[in-house]
Amino acid sequence: MRRMASWTGHFDRPVFEAFVKTVGIYPIGSLVQLKSRRLAVVVGSDTPSLLRPKVKVFFCLQTRRLCAEEFLDLSLPECEDRILQAEDPAAWNLTGLEAYWMPAESLS
Repeated sequence: MRRMASWTGHFDRPVFEAFVKTVGIYPIGSLVQLKSRRLAVVVGSDTPSLLRPKVKVFFCLQTRRLCAEEFLDLSLPECEDRILQAEDPAAWNLTGLEAYWMPAESLS
């Protein structure tokens, strides 16, 4: 999204803004790094802030191992975690991320 936003003149501004509001800055299925030094997959974008979606944490960067899965709604005032950046799953040698965000019946 950031790259698309930087392409001045390529998109009609109101249409692009509507697209971002629909898809979100971090689309469902995106891999993100959190302030807590963990990786998570975006599982929902139905929050008041496009920058603070719902995520499912599954990987600890410190230990470089899977950790206990945890759902976080980053938009809640009591949630102190936040997204630092989007990550490339290939850079972490991670596959099968759809299992974290896609309903089980869709995987079969």
